[in-house]
Order: sequence, then C-alpha cells, then structure tokens
Amino acid sequence: MGQGFLNDLELIKNMGFNVEVISWEHGTHKDLKGFAEDNGLFIPLEDFYYNVTFIKGKRRADESLDFSKITKLTVDEQNQ
Repeated sequence: MGQGFLNDLELIKNMGFNVEVISWEHGTHKDLKGFAEDNGLFIPLEDFYYNVTFIKGKRRADESLDFSKITKLTVDEQNQ
C-alpha cells in the first residue's frame, strides 16, 4: 500500500542516505530486514541484549557498549 516504515526507508535510500536498521531480529518483518541487508546494514539488538536491558533489583545494563560488532558501510559500498 506504499505506507509504513519500509516505504519510508525506500524513499530515504532513493534520496541518497545510508540505511541502518537496529531492531530485534525476531520481531522485524522479513521484508524490512531484507531491505536493510540488501541496501545498508541490519543490526540485531540481540547482539547487545545486556547493553539495552536490565532486571530491576538484580542486574544493571552493561554500559560498555561494544560497537566493534557493527560494520559500517560507506556510501560507495552501499551503491555497489
């Protein structure tokens, strides 16, 4: 229907911007994930579970977020 987040990402990509989607892998629609993988970067939040979650009274979130797991693509690499 040309509505929603995937449509917005397609428009953004066509405007020349980089595409990066950060989301829970199992909760992301397959078309959205596929578009991100084909046109930019999909980053599953599962890789950073302990950085973005906590258990009240038991475990704090790990504040040492490890960005080394994220691979950034240059605009040239995305346009290939």
